[in-house]
Amino acid sequence: MSSNEQNEIEEHYKSFAFSSELHKESDRGCVLLATAYLDECLKQLLEANTVDDKGVFENLSSGTGGLATFSSRIDLSYLLGLISPETRRHLTIIRKIRNEFAHTMEFISLETESVANRCRCLRTDDFYNVPDKARETFIRASFGIAGSISGATNSSKKPKAASDERKMNFKEWKKTEHAQQLKKRLQILKSELNIDK
Repeated sequence: MSSNEQNEIEEHYKSFAFSSELHKESDRGCVLLATAYLDECLKQLLEANTVDDKGVFENLSSGTGGLATFSSRIDLSYLLGLISPETRRHLTIIRKIRNEFAHTMEFISLETESVANRCRCLRTDDFYNVPDKARETFIRASFGIAGSISGATNSSKKPKAASDERKMNFKEWKKTEHAQQLKKRLQILKSELNIDK
């Protein structure tokens, strides 16, 4: 069995364990656990698509780093073309649901009207056998998004760091279109200012 096949089996196992855990939790626990899992999935996706420098990535993705929040990971994953606009929209809805649960001491559930309305926005065409219950919709959407992100992570190819070597010398650069445009602009400026060579 190849390492890719082994990774896929491990990911499937983790996904099913994730889904099983969500079903055991209270609504608050379900939302917080699902969001933490999706947040970690996005972190792994971004790490798989950045140059291999764990120190820089850890600094950026922890504490007060620019990629330390769920929101920033969603947006950067989208901007890099790693997730679709629909996945971004669904992750943003899940983030807002998480915030409702995380920032209130009042009892709320996935059936609370404001939360249930958000959950309805997570439904897609592949929800044909899922009851119209907010909890089932939330779990199904979270599970589907986690699988999609894991698949994208597994098929990612790490880019190489840019080289510090110069790609061309000055003679070669003078032949480029950019250099020719600059030369023309300089000639125009010289003629306007009446400057000889």
